[in-house]
Amino acid sequence: MTFRVPLREVRPDLRILTLDEVDGVDLLLPDRDGSAAALRLRSFSDPDARLETDQSGDDLVAELEARWAAPPAEDSPLYAVAQLVIALDAFDSACRDSGVFVGNVYLASEAAVDAVLGVAELTRRADDLAELLTALQFAELMYRFPVAYKFRGTHSVERQCRLNGWGRLLAERLATLEWSRQISRDARDAVRSHVASHADAYARHLSACLTARDDGEGHEWERALELPVPVLT
Repeated sequence: MTFRVPLREVRPDLRILTLDEVDGVDLLLPDRDGSAAALRLRSFSDPDARLETDQSGDDLVAELEARWAAPPAEDSPLYAVAQLVIALDAFDSACRDSGVFVGNVYLASEAAVDAVLGVAELTRRADDLAELLTALQFAELMYRFPVAYKFRGTHSVERQCRLNGWGRLLAERLATLEWSRQISRDARDAVRSHVASHADAYARHLSACLTARDDGEGHEWERALELPVPVLT
């Protein structure tokens, strides 16, 4: 029997797998205008996108979870997404574990995300970073929106972002898989060392962000850019 499962019904940490081909699972894209790559990105939030498979329910979940256990090709979008999730989670966790900030830290822009990849000593793919972030956003693994008015007082192209709970769940999975365990461990060590070296500067800035007012007169954006990794709350 063949099932057609709405893609939006699949958990976000498993939905992202459709960036690559998945054996036994076909992604059926709606008949829309645009390139194949663009349609694949939009499919994450398109109510008409379907997975065609001979599995459903728990069996489909198990099949997709098993796919994460197999290492993706290092030049694939999925491998780049895995590195990105690892780096984002490592920075957020380091800030929290070191006492820099009790909540979840937002990175201030795509440039800040690129800086985190550098701190984590992971391969940077700046040429497609915006596309990867869009994939995480559309797959509902990340919060991503224009920099808050209170921090900058104007609108621009920069988007602040951080992983949500589903993104952190994926990071936890990647920390345990055989192919990604050491990548995660090394990234966490590198990021932890960096945050420890700049803890006071990050803590002062993030504390100031918490007291920013919605009057557009704040200077938190400018102060964020003075940090090695620009961050916001």
